[in-house]
Amino acid sequence: MQIDVILRRAVIGLDVIAALTIIALGFHVFVQPPLVKAVYSGQYENLVAKCDKASKDRLLAKAQPPANLAGEAKTLLHRETDEQSACDASDSMRNHLTSLGLTENDLSELGVQAMEDKEPDVSAFVQIHQFKY
Repeated sequence: MQIDVILRRAVIGLDVIAALTIIALGFHVFVQPPLVKAVYSGQYENLVAKCDKASKDRLLAKAQPPANLAGEAKTLLHRETDEQSACDASDSMRNHLTSLGLTENDLSELGVQAMEDKEPDVSAFVQIHQFKY
């Protein structure tokens, strides 16, 4: 009789553990990613836009011949540390958001959204991001 009671309590305990595990997994898969996306999307989009702008400025400055470098272009070349800092912060935030449950597709969507917000004309957006060899 006592063994029967002990087994019932053990089964109930295992049922509670299984239910809590399912709830935790459901939260991690279905609730956490949209919540993280809603909370951090603005900050991540801002960092991506800063990194994109810094990279673009550097690319434009390096595209000019050295003899024709104006004061502004020289200043842009000296901003490599700013670019590195902006892109490092963006990468760090990307890793943090991945650890919180966002997928690479979610992060790519946020990155594209950030760049589209800064450049609403799609043709200009594509032209800026084309590399010419």
